[in-house]
Order: sequence, then structure tokens, then C-alpha cells
Amino acid sequence: MAEYIKPVIDRVLAVIEKYLPTTLPADRAPVREFGRQFTGVVAAMPALYVMPVRTGFDPDAQYLHQAHQVQIKLAVSGSEMGDVTDAAMDYVRAVDLAIAAGEAAGEFANAVTGGVVSRVFIASHDYGPLFERGGGLARFPEIELIVEAAEQ
Repeated sequence: MAEYIKPVIDRVLAVIEKYLPTTLPADRAPVREFGRQFTGVVAAMPALYVMPVRTGFDPDAQYLHQAHQVQIKLAVSGSEMGDVTDAAMDYVRAVDLAIAAGEAAGEFANAVTGGVVSRVFIASHDYGPLFERGGGLARFPEIELIVEAAEQ
């Protein structure tokens, strides 16, 4: 039976919220807003959103194989170009480390119902363009995360 992506989104968000405070550099502000959908409007930066992209299935696998693609979008701001770019890189690295810590601790083991998570990996980092608005600067870097699972 195919499993939908909602439990994966919930688990990824919980893992990031749990481990991010310990992986974020001490000179960076904690994430102030966590969500499941980025609308383009951010009330409090830095912010982080975990969103579903797609679930793929392997019809040739002996057991149903699922690959859940998740997009993690960050929102960082500042007044200097270099500072915003550095912040984007620091937050992306911290999220990457938080996911790795969660995986090492077995936090993704029950991310799907009726299945076994076989692999969690970050497929890409995209730091995106630098935006300017009202005298401030912002970046919205993205992380593509894949959670693979097989039905038991």
C-alpha cells in the first residue's frame, strides 16, 4: 500500500526543530518561524519551511519502494550582501547537520507507516538569488531532501 508524504513532512520538521538549536553556530539567531508552506511572506526571519514536492514509486521493486522528495526552504535577511550570503550558508549547513544527527539517532525509522526507511539523504543545496526590498536584503536557500522507504 502506498504511503503518503504527510508523516515524512511531520518527521522531518520535528527532527529539524529538535536538532537545529545544537547545530546552529552560536553567533546565528535561532529560527523564529517554522512552517509547512512557504507563501513568500515571512513574518519573522530567520524562518524555515518543510514542504512536500513529490513521491515516486518503483514498479520493478520486489516490495513497494517509495522516494519522498521534500523541499526545505529557509528565509534569512540582513543589511549587508556578504552577511546575508554567509548567513544562508550557515543555516543550510546547520539544517544539513540537524538531519544527519536525526538520522544517526534513528529519528527517521518510523517516518512512514507500514514501511521501513532505507535511506535519508540530501540531494542538493540551492542558495538562490539575493533579493533587495525596502533597504533590506534576503536570501531563500533551499535544500532538497529524499526519504526512501520500502513496504514491510
